[in-house]
Amino acid sequence: MYEIHVKHVSDCIIGKRNSPSESLFVRFQKDWPDLDQDQAHLTLFDWEVSSELTAIGKEVLEWASNCLESDTFPRSDYRELVELTVLFLGGAVFPFSFRKPGAHHHARFMAYSIYFLKMELLSEQFEMTDEERRGVKEMSTFIALFHSAAFLKSRLSSISPALDLNYLSMMHLYKEENPAAAKVAIDSVLKHLWYLTEEVVVLSIFDRQLDPVLRKGIVVKLLSFPRPKTFSPGKPKFPSHKFDSIITYPDQLIFLKY
Repeated sequence: MYEIHVKHVSDCIIGKRNSPSESLFVRFQKDWPDLDQDQAHLTLFDWEVSSELTAIGKEVLEWASNCLESDTFPRSDYRELVELTVLFLGGAVFPFSFRKPGAHHHARFMAYSIYFLKMELLSEQFEMTDEERRGVKEMSTFIALFHSAAFLKSRLSSISPALDLNYLSMMHLYKEENPAAAKVAIDSVLKHLWYLTEEVVVLSIFDRQLDPVLRKGIVVKLLSFPRPKTFSPGKPKFPSHKFDSIITYPDQLIFLKY
């Protein structure tokens, strides 16, 4: 789902696909052999931002650096995204060398994320218009601070409820930087909140990153209901409350059946 969210942000900041942004990637591919890829001349994240965004950036940098150290990536492009995120945020990646830009297509935003970060890192050498430079910088910042970690963590179902709520919270902070882009991201998230339904939110019990007090509150609320003999089917509801207040009816005890 996070590729859908970041696509909407890209459409807001850069413009919809099949637009000049496509030709920007083609130009970057064409200019690649002539670009100076010396890491001493890279354009990095500007840390002169709010204290809240600074805290997010430091958290992402620590998480991404730990990912590189553990080296458990199922795909090489996942590792490349993390390496570029660490590099953009001013971290150290060793050994590191830029990979030649690959295909960019509509199927996945992964390639676009990698392109944006590379173009920003090498923006001193890659010729762009002022408007293109602004868009690439804003997209690189969004990808590094908000998208990379959320996208790569989203495969873990147990942390998805907290991940979605945390992402929404960060988008409200992002409103101070880019109200329009933050709004489209929030609108996109609100259309894909199935991990926050009453039936599925109990998976967060297994999220070790959540405060133990909160996890205990979920269990206590869940066990306050008598175990039903049958579980009634029905359409999911999408509440906007804290986790323990989403535990509202005994059908959620289906997760304790075994």
